[in-house]
This record gives sequence, C-alpha cells and structure tokens, in this order.
Amino acid sequence: MISLDQALDRLLHDRSYRSAFLAKRFDALDLAPDDLDALGSIDRQQLVRTAERVAKDLIGRKHRGSGGFLELYPNTLGADRLDETVYRFLESAAFQDYRDLPFAGDGISLEEACFRFCEAEGIGEPAVREQEFFLP
Repeated sequence: MISLDQALDRLLHDRSYRSAFLAKRFDALDLAPDDLDALGSIDRQQLVRTAERVAKDLIGRKHRGSGGFLELYPNTLGADRLDETVYRFLESAAFQDYRDLPFAGDGISLEEACFRFCEAEGIGEPAVREQEFFLP
C-alpha cells in the first residue's frame, strides 16, 4: 500500500495512475479503503486541469540557475511532441529520483533527472545530450 500523500503526488504527475483513478479502477491504485474514500471528494475535472498545468509549468518555467528545459536541452528535446515527452518524463524513474526541496530527502536535480530520462529513452544524440547537460 502507498500513502495518501504518495497517491496525491502520483495523481498529479503520473498519467497512467490518474487514468486508473478516473476510470474507477481502484484496485490499480494500491490504497487502503479509508484513503480511497478520502480521494472520493476530488473534483475530477479540476484534477485533470491541475495535472495538465503541472506538465505545462515544467516545460515553461525557469528553473533556478539553469533556465527552462528548452534552453537547457534545445537540441536534445526540440519542440516536436514535447508535451508527450514531458508526460513520459513525469512517469519515469528518473523523475521519481528528483527532489524539489533539499529537506525532501536524498535526490537529484531536475536537470539531472531530465538528462537521465533522455539517456534511458534514447532521446537526442548522445554527444549532444551530454554537452547540453554539462555546459549550461
């Protein structure tokens, strides 16, 4: 079983988990019955809008010290199907290793998480990907 806070995080970041919730496939959520009851009050349309905003903000926001994703990895990511790439990134093991705040436990930066994701998915040319990661 996962905790309620983990479920809420996954509802915002993990498209397949969110889809299972929206389709009422509650057995796929790995939650205790009390936690499932607590999630019953979620406005489903607002959940979808918020999750979409999270993905769009990840693409568009400027990250402290490094700029935005397209500035960091312009040749690796490009603009083609970037939305789909971001959704896959949010579901990836690399994103799970990312920590936004230093007191949230051991983790990696968002920039490194993106690099690891692109490496694992074979996105972009390896030499270009590495150059963009190491040369801000």
